[in-house]
Amino acid sequence: MNESAKINIGKVAALKKLREKVSELSDVMKELGEPILDDLALLPAIYEAYKRVFQRRGCPDEATSVRNRKKFLMVVLYLYSPKALAGDRMRMGLRKKVSELFGLTTSTPISDNCAGLIVQYHAYADFRRDVDLIFQEVLNTLEDKLIVTD
Repeated sequence: MNESAKINIGKVAALKKLREKVSELSDVMKELGEPILDDLALLPAIYEAYKRVFQRRGCPDEATSVRNRKKFLMVVLYLYSPKALAGDRMRMGLRKKVSELFGLTTSTPISDNCAGLIVQYHAYADFRRDVDLIFQEVLNTLEDKLIVTD
């Protein structure tokens, strides 16, 4: 055995420090990823609030367009499954419930529509404006039913 071989305590200390940082980051991720809502029974009220935005504009049929459906999904994911907006899986059962709201027979379009929502929100002012407007309408609708904190 080589007499100059030594245990690298610096390596162990670095690993310990890294472990602590990973634990801290995990706690922050858990906190940031907590959904604002968990009761899926509120989804029909949220959908009605969404449709009201387009009714006020005099174009209720636009609520079912793919582009506008993405705006609804952005709000719903933010409320029920914020981790999904960051690339994690959508909360179990949410995709099916949203599909039903739109009268879809499969949930595949919902999954497809979720891709790139954050990019669209950042890149397109009209998309961002509408999402924020829908979000505000949803909050106004739900204010009597719950306390929403950001």
